[in-house]
Amino acid sequence: MKVQIFNYYQKLALDGNFKPISCYNTDHGHLITSYDMNKDEINLFCLECDYKVKPGINLYEKILERISEYDKRNS
Repeated sequence: MKVQIFNYYQKLALDGNFKPISCYNTDHGHLITSYDMNKDEINLFCLECDYKVKPGINLYEKILERISEYDKRNS
């Protein structure tokens, strides 16, 4: 998994192309991507609370599919 893919997806989502990956609390905004070099893992976290999620391969593959479809439509 690449941090850049999550960042690109969230950018496209904030531009209105997708629904962003957001906090479970609907009053909060979208999740921010971080990379923990010590654990070699990606995390998505909320700036407004302590919610954090470690994305799995299923979410990553769905994001890749959506990005691929978007890129095909807009190339």
